[in-house]
Amino acid sequence: MEGRGLLAHLAFSFAAHPENLAVEALGHILRRSPAANAALQRSMTRLGSSIQGQLTFRTQVASADGTRPDLAGFDTQGTEVVFVEAKFWAGMTDQQPVGYLRRLSNEQETTLLFLVPTARIETIWPKIVSRAIDAGLELTEVGESQGGSARAVRIHDRTVLAITDWNTVLLEMLAEADGRGEQGAASDIRQLAGLCQRMDHEGFHPLRGEDMGPDVPRRILQLNAMAGEVVQTLEARGDADLKGLRPAGRLEGYRQYARIKNTLVWLGVDFEYWGSVAETPLWLETQQSAFAQFIELRSKFSDYEHAVPPRVYVDAESARFPIDLPLGAEKQEVLDAVIDQVLRVCSRFGNTEVEGHPS
Repeated sequence: MEGRGLLAHLAFSFAAHPENLAVEALGHILRRSPAANAALQRSMTRLGSSIQGQLTFRTQVASADGTRPDLAGFDTQGTEVVFVEAKFWAGMTDQQPVGYLRRLSNEQETTLLFLVPTARIETIWPKIVSRAIDAGLELTEVGESQGGSARAVRIHDRTVLAITDWNTVLLEMLAEADGRGEQGAASDIRQLAGLCQRMDHEGFHPLRGEDMGPDVPRRILQLNAMAGEVVQTLEARGDADLKGLRPAGRLEGYRQYARIKNTLVWLGVDFEYWGSVAETPLWLETQQSAFAQFIELRSKFSDYEHAVPPRVYVDAESARFPIDLPLGAEKQEVLDAVIDQVLRVCSRFGNTEVEGHPS
């Protein structure tokens, strides 16, 4: 499920809090789709809930006690029996989870479910449980899914407090909607899954010990230096011209500008492309009129566009080429591989002089 769909785009373009948009989208889906409703209840059943029957969901239902769960599920008698708290990377409020648990009836089966990115379960679940224990609530029947993507405890025998990840729930909803032929709901679920996938990629994940080590910054510095060494080698061979062009550091990485085979490009590390487009740190991208020439000569790059995975990614402003780095190779072998790929790309533009300056 692609993370660059319309809902994901709108959430990042216009919403200060994408979580609010996700909550409204999920509420819309659950109200519209019996399949999604049934799939959510099935997910809760696996976590120990015994709630039965059709539920009606409303979003942001405030109460006089100051609680406002993201989604409240009502049974056929109009009683609140399910709260769903949908989170990406925002922190917990003072009312979570204790205020929500106290608001739910202790006279019938109820469930409080947290939906979070997979990577967040390990860090936020202990905090949720700790707050419940500190409030004097009795927790029993601690459970964990086989894959480790869900946790659950029972509070005073009648309430299930649980956590699971967005991906698991949405995939189950999608399968159910597709199986029942609910095409509109399936489309909506895919859009919401795209937003969740993007939040998974772009959110601030909890730091790990290995993130603090020196290997990552050392490697990035080496790759930055390699980009410079590649263009300098090409200049020495007469294949590149660096006149009037300087390397530039950007928020998203490092760029070494050059005219290679008379084609204006930059070569360098790009964190955004690396993190969301293809799994390589090193990229070659056309600049200005070189892109216009690419469009004119696009048929020459059809094998690049149709390769699996693609060897070029094209948008409205540029063509960017991922540079494969051989694993387990010595430095010179890596340099040679990069130079070969760069020359193969730039040679396809022909020898026409390309004017312009880097953007």
